[in-house]
Amino acid sequence: AWLHFYDPHAPYTPPEPFATDYRADPYAGEVAYVDEVIGSVVGRLEEEDLLQRMVIAVVGDHGEGLGEHGERTHSLLIYNSTLHVPMLLSAPGRIEPGARVDSLVRTIDLPSTLLDLLGNPQRVGQGRSLVPLISGAEGDRKVESPGPSAYSESMYAGLNLGWSSVRGVETDTHRLILGPEAELYDVRADPGERHDIAEDQPEIVKELSQLLETMEHESAEAGSSTPTMDPATIEQLRSLGYLTGSSTPSTVIGKDGGINPRKYIGDWDRIEEGLMFYAKGRFADAADKFEGVLRSHPDTPLLYEYLGSCYERVGKSGEAERIYREALTRGLESSEFHLGLARISMTKGASQAAEAELRTAIELDPLSVVAHHDLGDVYRGRGDFEKARQQYELALEINPSYLYSWNGLGVTLGSLNDDQGALEAFHQAVNVAPESPLPYLNLAIQLERMGKRAEA
Repeated sequence: AWLHFYDPHAPYTPPEPFATDYRADPYAGEVAYVDEVIGSVVGRLEEEDLLQRMVIAVVGDHGEGLGEHGERTHSLLIYNSTLHVPMLLSAPGRIEPGARVDSLVRTIDLPSTLLDLLGNPQRVGQGRSLVPLISGAEGDRKVESPGPSAYSESMYAGLNLGWSSVRGVETDTHRLILGPEAELYDVRADPGERHDIAEDQPEIVKELSQLLETMEHESAEAGSSTPTMDPATIEQLRSLGYLTGSSTPSTVIGKDGGINPRKYIGDWDRIEEGLMFYAKGRFADAADKFEGVLRSHPDTPLLYEYLGSCYERVGKSGEAERIYREALTRGLESSEFHLGLARISMTKGASQAAEAELRTAIELDPLSVVAHHDLGDVYRGRGDFEKARQQYELALEINPSYLYSWNGLGVTLGSLNDDQGALEAFHQAVNVAPESPLPYLNLAIQLERMGKRAEA
């Protein structure tokens, strides 16, 4: 079983009584809240007499800067303030309570470790089993062993801000961060990464740079797939500041301009304040923050996308259109800019302009559910029901759980006098979103249309 706990995560809003108890430190409040929830899960396992037969792993996916290196949360920089995470393992009979491993380990080692603890040792991906290290750690005695190298990267600044991406590699002794400049830290003598020794240790910089290049080459050869996301997930990630673009990361073309993100961490802090306002629905306040930073960083894709969205949400479509067009004029390309312009065109009744923008959005991001759905709406509004049907079906091929395209398809099929097809589409809409009243209304209307009043 996999349990995902979203907290602790910005914006820090722990539930009561933690909000009151930790009013001065809401981050700690969220940590305390998750601690209690995990404790209740473990307590229930103990009550059911299952704990002694369970292997339990508790691991974080990232930390929070909380001001270290000037970073308030995470995602921009790759210092260990955000990369070092807790990893706790419990396996009665296999792991001694209090055992501790101090050598470098990685979250990619967790699958192989769990399989090993369950009696099925095998290597998963590039990870290794940590059981040999754990077995050598008895009680509170620390065990150190030469470990593998750990790769890290943040492409966020390059993709979304027009600054530089950063990559890094860590060994048991040193950590190298490569951006426009190299940074080197002795992680044993300087675990807080306060003293950059790159100029003093050029040979180590060269050695770790070559190691980093090898790791990236091996990763590229292994290949990766680009996942698609449904619109609800996209909006949730956007509200947290994770995502710009659309359903795939490659749909935003920023200018990785060789600007070290750590030099503009103060501006990033202002952007994060805007993102916090955005997440809380305070779009006018968010827009003020974004406009302020945009004056200093006019080639930042993320600012245009969020700023345009803010203006749309407060009813300033003219300002939103200005922002989207300014971004495109500056050579910043994103399917989201064209989706925004299409929405604005539709509110003006400019169907042809909306179609053109949506087609461009689809060229940039063929897997954009929203673009295909909105294009279906444009065609349906014109009475071109066959083209509308095709776009709704394309949207549903990408995401079969997209409620609005099932509803749009049902209405369209009804207009094409395909009553049975319309009925099936509305039934699918009910299955996808049984808590929403809209599909029930459409289903009832379709049943009545077919003369099935009792069912309606």
